[in-house]
Amino acid sequence: MSDQKAFLSDLLGIPFKFQETDCWWLAREVFKRFGIDIPEYAVSRKTFDCNLENMPAIIEERTDWTECKSPPVPCMIAMQFGLPFYHHIGVYIGDNRFIHTSKARGAVTIEKLDNPLYAKRKFYTFNGN
Repeated sequence: MSDQKAFLSDLLGIPFKFQETDCWWLAREVFKRFGIDIPEYAVSRKTFDCNLENMPAIIEERTDWTECKSPPVPCMIAMQFGLPFYHHIGVYIGDNRFIHTSKARGAVTIEKLDNPLYAKRKFYTFNGN
């Protein structure tokens, strides 16, 4: 984990800003650091918290994402908390930890995946370019 944290340390604390430094921006940036270029999907810019009104539906409509049960590094995590749909994403970075940003957190943070707040989740790997 220390290697991953150091690899991403310059992102920690960047303030959340809707449609600029939000969870979709962060996911794309983290994947880019792993050499994976995730496209900017027009449909991803919905207007809710981190812009993703139902991330699994958005991902599952595309052929370049595959749901997985055991997350590799990096892996997209779609999360649901407090609402009846998945509306937030983060990136699994190994060692039971993920990186994300949200309006509620205020800035980019690394958290443990076993936090009960994040129990409703799905994992996806990117199969694109």
